[in-house]
Amino acid sequence: MSSLQHALQEHPVRPRARRPVVGPSNPRKMHPPTGHACKRCRRRKTRCDGRRPVCGRCTEANAQAECDYGEGRRHTTTNQMLEDAIEIVQARVHELENTPKIRDRAGSNAPASSSRPWGSRDGEEATETLWWLSPEPPRDFRAFILPPFFQYASDIGFYLNRDRFTTALDSLDIDERPLPALVSAVYLWGIHLSGSRELQEHEDVFLRRATMQASRSFGAPNAAQQQSRVVLQTMQAHSLLASYLIMQGKLSDARIHVSTILPLGLASGLSKIRTLRVWEIPSTALPAPLDSVEEGERIDASWTAVFLDKGVAGMVGAMPDIACRKRIPGAQQDSPWPLEDDAYAEGGYPADVRTELTISRYIKGEGPPISETPSTKELLVRATILWELASHLILTAQQRLEDMTREESLHIPDDVASLDRLLDALRTSLVSPRDLPNTTTSKQRALFVAHTLTYCGILVLHAPFANMGNGTSRTKALLFARLIFKLASEAGIGAETAYICSVVATPWLRAGQYLMKEIRYWMRCPLAADGADAELKAIFLDGLQAMRPLRRSSAIIDQNLQLLETEYATLSPGTGYVI
Repeated sequence: MSSLQHALQEHPVRPRARRPVVGPSNPRKMHPPTGHACKRCRRRKTRCDGRRPVCGRCTEANAQAECDYGEGRRHTTTNQMLEDAIEIVQARVHELENTPKIRDRAGSNAPASSSRPWGSRDGEEATETLWWLSPEPPRDFRAFILPPFFQYASDIGFYLNRDRFTTALDSLDIDERPLPALVSAVYLWGIHLSGSRELQEHEDVFLRRATMQASRSFGAPNAAQQQSRVVLQTMQAHSLLASYLIMQGKLSDARIHVSTILPLGLASGLSKIRTLRVWEIPSTALPAPLDSVEEGERIDASWTAVFLDKGVAGMVGAMPDIACRKRIPGAQQDSPWPLEDDAYAEGGYPADVRTELTISRYIKGEGPPISETPSTKELLVRATILWELASHLILTAQQRLEDMTREESLHIPDDVASLDRLLDALRTSLVSPRDLPNTTTSKQRALFVAHTLTYCGILVLHAPFANMGNGTSRTKALLFARLIFKLASEAGIGAETAYICSVVATPWLRAGQYLMKEIRYWMRCPLAADGADAELKAIFLDGLQAMRPLRRSSAIIDQNLQLLETEYATLSPGTGYVI
């Protein structure tokens, strides 16, 4: 049993471009002036009719997704710079491909310079010197970055079937290949998780490319199943970009992608899978899935959107988009809780299963109890929902809490007590990985995050009442702040994995700040015994030490740990954390 398994067992508890005048009434302007052709036509040096939103040439070539007018040449944008760079590379490739190879005196090909960490092969195209600007990087690049991507795919919100995705990625049929936005987002994450500094220098290129492609990836497919493919892959691309921006600490930018995912999923009926409220299924809903695996992808897509929405909201202390849709008819989440991937492959939910108001009933305590063998996905989503709800409840009740007298603070309000009971019930359902069949490392990480979010939800609920003198709340808040740090240290989380879902950055920060608040109290208390603060300092430092390696793969974890280290160094002379 790994140390992570053991620890989890121990704690179950832009100016607008001028539109060209085109038409028979103005024959001299049938073609746009220089600079007003779409980028694809400029790149291919073909005449463009300037039709918006998609020109005739791109329509004929079935390349609607590549038709982009940008902002014109008077204002150079980042995307245009990237496109221009690609033009230069393609021209250079064409030149090299039509030039005889120059051999040295020994008769062998002169080696090309390369700024990439994977091995070069004789006769490989010369794009290897600027591989990151190529629309499709070399095949061995994929072989280098896909393994780390798939190793942490579930941690970053990848829900598509992996076998089907990789088969499509290798397909020569353009209609079968994944959307460019999705491919770029996968490459972006693969580069980040590869651990190669040479590759990671080019993350910004892939981020800009994926963002640009995702903004125009949703078109009008001509077949029902193509529609399903485009919707799911568009949502998947935005989900990966959202989780990447969360990892970078750019939460406002992440919310933009989440705000794209939610209405797309709603219009596609992904929140109404197996619903009892069939009259609420939108007319734009996707056709029935081909099999249980595709249905599983849809269910997971819906819940990934919920996780990202609630996760970002909990991190920034804002109202989640889903909560803003409570009173919109048909906007509630009716889809059943997510299953493990292998369960979908084995048939998924029984044919007669129907659900409704899944989140609403859970929060009200009206839904069915958590099953004896819940999926780790379900537990993670439930924990995220309750953690965000606790954060939001305390935030919105701030004025009410400030107006409370000391005596009133001794009695926990009903809404807080109700949520506390839900969190406690979830905590007892967080089983050890060794009790799960076919446990994988990704499942262990999901359980670790679920434990952390659940503990933080309880901490967030009780901390305000603890500050007002409620002894029970103080005991409970301190207990779960300690457990968050002890879980990290006893699991050796930084040694067990190179990446963890970056949402944990906020619970770690809040728990650490609460521990330091208690340390200050015991350091200043005249009646405290000598060394009364020593245990809390040890728990804090051990947890911080275990978290430190993960700062290399997550900017927001790095930022939050820096905050904790800085604050700890101010506690008293000699307590500075040694980095």
